[in-house]
Amino acid sequence: MKFSKNKTPLSKTYLTSFIVLFAFTFLTACGDGGGSGFEAPIADLTGTWSVTERTLSNNCGDPNTSEQYIARFVQNGNKLDVTRFGQTLKGTISGNKVSWAGLSFPEDGGTTTMTETSITVSDDGGSISGTMSWTWTDGSDGCQGKSSVSGSFQGPLSLSGG
Repeated sequence: MKFSKNKTPLSKTYLTSFIVLFAFTFLTACGDGGGSGFEAPIADLTGTWSVTERTLSNNCGDPNTSEQYIARFVQNGNKLDVTRFGQTLKGTISGNKVSWAGLSFPEDGGTTTMTETSITVSDDGGSISGTMSWTWTDGSDGCQGKSSVSGSFQGPLSLSGG
């Protein structure tokens, strides 16, 4: 997905996100409702989630891949922090929509930026699904792509925070 200094594609394709979800340092909310322009969240997503990200397309020279991981979601009003691979990403939730648009984070020797997200939370709050578009650059080389993300609630966070 990204290029090394000698222009060879790197195999690591961790994005998003929540990317994901979760992807998910994301766009920080301007509050938790109450006049902030956000709708009340459909559910509290706080807990442990099983997330799958699939690269749908990219012009980075990497194969389209699929990756499954466990993420930790912590929601406070409309703010949503998602921790994956030891990195906490900050996003928002409004109604049944999760967003990380504008979020940038270090990845593979460069920076990945989420340019558009369309992630929906199920009516019961137990699953998420959608797509994320992104760009990556190391300052001299760059590329872009689109990934799908899906996830399912696994359970509450443990007292130890995991």
